[in-house]
Amino acid sequence: VDLGWDDVFRAGVFFVVAVIVSSLVARQRAAEEQLREAVAQLKKADSAKDDFLAMLSHELRTPLTSILGWATILGERNVDPATVATAAGSIKQSARSQQYLVDNLLDLSRIVFAKFRIDATPVDLVPLVQSTAELIKPVAEAKKVELKTVLPMRPCIIVGDGQRIKQVIWNFLSNAVKFTPSGGEVDLRVEVDDSQVQLVVSDTGEGIDPQSLPHVFDRFQQGQSGAKKGGLGLGLAIARYVVEAHHGSVSALSEGPGKGATFIARFPLTMPSH
Repeated sequence: VDLGWDDVFRAGVFFVVAVIVSSLVARQRAAEEQLREAVAQLKKADSAKDDFLAMLSHELRTPLTSILGWATILGERNVDPATVATAAGSIKQSARSQQYLVDNLLDLSRIVFAKFRIDATPVDLVPLVQSTAELIKPVAEAKKVELKTVLPMRPCIIVGDGQRIKQVIWNFLSNAVKFTPSGGEVDLRVEVDDSQVQLVVSDTGEGIDPQSLPHVFDRFQQGQSGAKKGGLGLGLAIARYVVEAHHGSVSALSEGPGKGATFIARFPLTMPSH
C-alpha cells in the first residue's frame, strides 16, 4: 500500500486520540462505579443509623416504662410490703439497665472522639474476675444458668485500668449469660503462661454462624438473635477497644449455631509473680 506522510500522520493522530478516548471512557466508568459504591455505602450507613436510633429508643423506653409503672403503683394507697419489695427490685434493675446503656454510649463517644483514657496501674486480675463474677451471678441464677469459674492459685499482675478490665469481664459474662438458655452453662477461666494472661469465657448457648463470627467485635453487630434479645451491640466492641488499649487482643470461637461460643481476651503479663 502506497501511503503518503499525510496518511501516516492522520493514522497516528487517530490512534493517539483513540487511546486517549479509551482511557477517558475507562476512567469515567471507574468513577461511576466508585460513585455507585459510595452511594450504596451512604445508604447502608443511613439505614444503620436509623436502625440504631430505633433500637436506642426501644432500649431506653423499656426500662423507663417499668420504672414509671411501678412508681405509679407505689403512689397508690395501701400498697402491701411484698408489692413494695417487688417494685423496688424492678425499679433498681431497670435503672441499672439504663445506666449500662448510657455508659456504653458515653464510652462509644469517647472512643470516636479519641477521649477514651486508660488509668494504668499494677492490678491483680484474679480478684477482678472474682468480684465481677459475683455481680453477674444473680443474673445467671435467675435464668437458671450455671456459672463456673477456674482461677489460678497465684496472683496475675498486669499493668492496666482495673475498672476498664472489669468492664471487659462483665461484657463477656453478660453476653454469655444472655445467649445461653435455661439449664445451660457458662465457664470462666483465667489461664497464665510466661508472657500473657488469658481471660476465657465459654458458654453452651446459641453459638455464632460463620458469616457473623468475624464481625462480633464490630460496633452495632449482634446478629438476628441478638437483635431479638435487645441491646445496642456495643458491649463487645467496647471490650475489644479496652483490651487493645492494654496492648492485648481479643478473639471469638464458635462451631456454629447451637454449639456455644468462646470469647478470649489476652493481656500481656508485664509483672509475673512466682
